Amino acid sequence: MARAASIATGLGLAVTVAAFLSAVSLAAAEKPAGTAAAVAAEGRQAETESGCASGAPLRIDAPVRAAAASGGKSKKRAGPAPVAPVVVDGVRYEALQWGKARGLDQNGGYIAAVDERTGKELWILKVYDVVYDGDKEDDKQDLFITSISRTHALGGLIVEDERGRRYLVDLATRRVTPQ
Repeated sequence: MARAASIATGLGLAVTVAAFLSAVSLAAAEKPAGTAAAVAAEGRQAETESGCASGAPLRIDAPVRAAAASGGKSKKRAGPAPVAPVVVDGVRYEALQWGKARGLDQNGGYIAAVDERTGKELWILKVYDVVYDGDKEDDKQDLFITSISRTHALGGLIVEDERGRRYLVDLATRRVTPQ
């Protein structure tokens, strides 16, 4: 008997949560998106109408308040700072920051050569490897290019990464040499 009562209580909670989520999504579909407080207020109204078994309000604004308490900062790594491109003989060389979004094997470590006149990408070159540890979050391990500069004496580009390592890129051969 007690088991049947606990199953019924569990089902009642599931039905209450489902009714709450349904009410919130209907309200969101009917009205333009508002502030987190407005969404939370709508959620509390829907909860009252659905008859929450415990009578206690659901805390749907908890993640919003948790983010506010932490200064609004995410634990995710911030993206890289923009890197100024370098133009040599009508070709723009730029850091390609989000390689994985383009189907490449890593974020960071790539430069792209782009025809200045047409905007057509001519080639992509991996300057260095980023070795990912499977036990850690990838975004914490990404290693981005921080600067690209022309070196007249060596006939190429100097590319620097976030760890301060420098690489010489020979533009004629596309060969990369650590410095």
